[in-house]
Parts: sequence; structure tokens; C-alpha cells
Amino acid sequence: RKRSAKKLGPRLNALNKYAGGGVVSAKYTGTVDGDTYKATLRNSGKPYSSRTRLKDYDAAEKPTSNEKAIWKAAGVTSEHPGITATRLAENYGSGLSDKQFTEMFIGQGMGAYDRPHYKADALGKQLIGAGVGSPKGKDFSIYQWLVENEGKKKADEIRSLGQQSKLGYVRGGRDGYNRGGKVRAPNSLLTPG
Repeated sequence: RKRSAKKLGPRLNALNKYAGGGVVSAKYTGTVDGDTYKATLRNSGKPYSSRTRLKDYDAAEKPTSNEKAIWKAAGVTSEHPGITATRLAENYGSGLSDKQFTEMFIGQGMGAYDRPHYKADALGKQLIGAGVGSPKGKDFSIYQWLVENEGKKKADEIRSLGQQSKLGYVRGGRDGYNRGGKVRAPNSLLTPG
């Protein structure tokens, strides 16, 4: 029995999909960002819609409208890495058959917020190769991307503008823009001309 299971290896997942209680079918329905798909999933019960999570990789998040305004105000002409990451993920996910899409989920378990994990090393490598993703154990940092692509001065300017936004912040901590609290705008931003 054990020998037979070892001999079948990953093919065993296809034969006994219900055993682990995980995803048994998945259909791509959209791309949220570079590491998150929307999908219609099915385990042993009824189909349900869910966001999913790329296992072992992190990608830049799509920019909020506030972030886009800050980048424009700072004169950044580079495409936001979250837009690049989303485009790569969309091209990858939309090009898969339902069977290929489903196979990414088999045996991968659930992540935070009960989002099913999927394994797609080819996508992860594309994200890293494009400079908009990072490997397991390292969160992608927008601030670090800005330092590397626009320079430290521009990255610090964007961080400062983010802290001065009407909400007082642009996405907490993880993107490296905000470390908490509102900051008074410098006089150069308060005086006309």
C-alpha cells in the first residue's frame, strides 16, 4: 500500500482528490494582483468563489488611486511594479486550461484568511525576473524597488508624500511608505508657486 502510493507519487492526487479535503477543481475567473487570482473552486461540496494566494512567492500589490497620485506628484515615470506584476499574473493565469489551473491547487493547503494556496514556480520566477516579486520568506518592498529603480532621494520623497496624504499614510508598513502617524507637509508644499 505504501509502496503503491510512493510509486504513483503526485498522480495519486488525481486519483484521490477528496481525501485531503482540499480543492478538487478550480476555474480562473480573474486576476487581483501579481500573486492573487479570483477563482471558482470546488472541494467535496458546492462550488464557491475565492481569492487565492501564490505559495512561496510575494509580488508587488496593485497601487491604490492614492499611490498613483503620489507617484505622479513625485514625477515618477516608471510603471508601478504592482501593475507589471498584475499583468504578468494575468497573462499566466488566463493562458492555463481549467485542468492546468486546478493542478496548481492540489495538495497546497490554505493560507491566511482561508485563501487556497496555489503552486506556480514558473509565475514566481517571472515575477522575480521582472523585479516585481520576491522568493519565500522575503516580502516584496515597494520602497526598496523605488530605491533601486528611482534612487533613494526619490524613494524618500514618495515616502514623505505618502505620509502627508489626506489619510496620513499610504498602506501601512509592508510597502515601506509609512511607519505611523501624520506628518506636517513641508513649507514648499504649503506655499503656492
